[in-house]
Amino acid sequence: MVNLTDLSTPYYECFIRWFHPELGAIKREKFWRIAEQTRLTSDIDTLLLDYAINYIRQREKQGNAPIVAVNISVQNITQAHMTEALLNKISASGIDAQHLALEFDEYNFQNRASSVQSAVKKLKRAGISIILDNFGSGIASMSDLFAIPFDYVKIDKQYARALPRSQRHAKFIQSVKAITDQLQCRLIVDGVDDDNQLAAMHQMDIEYAQGKGVSKAYRIYNGLTT
Repeated sequence: MVNLTDLSTPYYECFIRWFHPELGAIKREKFWRIAEQTRLTSDIDTLLLDYAINYIRQREKQGNAPIVAVNISVQNITQAHMTEALLNKISASGIDAQHLALEFDEYNFQNRASSVQSAVKKLKRAGISIILDNFGSGIASMSDLFAIPFDYVKIDKQYARALPRSQRHAKFIQSVKAITDQLQCRLIVDGVDDDNQLAAMHQMDIEYAQGKGVSKAYRIYNGLTT
């Protein structure tokens, strides 16, 4: 994720990808539904969080640790003891919690916003940033933005990818920006993959963007990318 004003990187997003020997790269949204059906999401979340913690720890030793975001299932914080277990894990790792951010997919917030409010507040008190991912994909409502104190709201890729030809998508982005400005959380537009889309971001005074057009993903180790 890049700040388009000064080209700095407020945080790095760690994500997992499946590279099949015959099918090639398989997108997360395709295999994630299978993981949910087979109840493997918790194991994947734990694996990814462990990698992120190890990476942060290494960078802290070097004195240049960035903020690293991990996309995990909201199911991990739906019950108080699960939130405490997550916080204890982070505390036991020895890292500065301010170097960690947690992303939650809009899909996971369906009918759950009220049940995770207290958990989100606990995580934020510990210094962890909270990010709503894929906003506008069709599940969450504007009320979720008011109910939960997100640090960042990331708009679904479909809106940037329709630019500059779709004025409806541009107006949606501008409308969400007006709301996030009022709520004092930062808006990220995902899916900015070419120069035309990047130009549209500048025209709309979008400060934060993500996509191939602003910064390409790169491998750090053991298949983990950022």
